[in-house]
Amino acid sequence: MATLTGTACASGVQPRSIRPGTWNVAFSYTSSQRGQASISAGDVILMGKIPHGATVIDGYLIQSGGDTGSLSIGIDDAVDDLAVSQSTSDGLVVRLDHGIPYTVSVSDDATIRYHIVKLGIDADYSTTTTFKVVLTCTTDA
Repeated sequence: MATLTGTACASGVQPRSIRPGTWNVAFSYTSSQRGQASISAGDVILMGKIPHGATVIDGYLIQSGGDTGSLSIGIDDAVDDLAVSQSTSDGLVVRLDHGIPYTVSVSDDATIRYHIVKLGIDADYSTTTTFKVVLTCTTDA
């Protein structure tokens, strides 16, 4: 079991600033980013950061390349907040089906003012695979 980090979740990368209204954010991860094609069951991929005050109102995952596998999508501590054990394959679009709307809320005195979107890998992917998560969020004025 390994924790893998996408570029949008790297240390020092801040989530996009909040503006009132509805907006989209996209995160991607390619298994070859870490020098090998496979992703193993039990791995967790840190995809990106969603700022405090945002509410996720819709979203989906797109897989390109790779073989058939299974994964869950979550935010922060739970790897299955937004989708649970979804089967995926090359070209498949999976709509988030669980826990929406999801509001990102942290304490006013918290140093870290965002939550992290995660993929929990439930079944092995043995060839180079790219995952893209697109979320539609809204923020009140």
